[in-house]
Amino acid sequence: MGITVIGFIVIVFLIIKNLRRKMIAEQARMELVEKDLPPERMRCETVYDKALREAEQGNYAEAIRLLTIGALLLLEARRVINYQDSMTNGEYLRELLVERQLHSMFATPLAIFDRLIYGFQNPDKNDFELFRAFYLDLERLKK
Repeated sequence: MGITVIGFIVIVFLIIKNLRRKMIAEQARMELVEKDLPPERMRCETVYDKALREAEQGNYAEAIRLLTIGALLLLEARRVINYQDSMTNGEYLRELLVERQLHSMFATPLAIFDRLIYGFQNPDKNDFELFRAFYLDLERLKK
């Protein structure tokens, strides 16, 4: 009986040790990959800060684009979606159909994004504030 318990403890210890080693290796790999990513693939908090700077300079289209990317990165951090530059807003909305609350939150801002950015309309500060509120609401849900 005692040998069985000791054997079990040793096995659990080895499993935990192996998992920790794998996690550390994966984290190091991710850090290397992040260094090679373009600025918009930075962490969502960094993208948010960059969006605020763009808005302060009056670059509302870029600020809205960054907030949208930041919102998608928040969902990626929650493991809801896998952010990919090649996917369209419509594809992201289809992925969110299984998460009704998130789908509802994203539907209007993404439609506005398409109208402003692809519809060749010049966004203004009010448009930026709408996207900023959307991002902050999503960030609160994350926690």
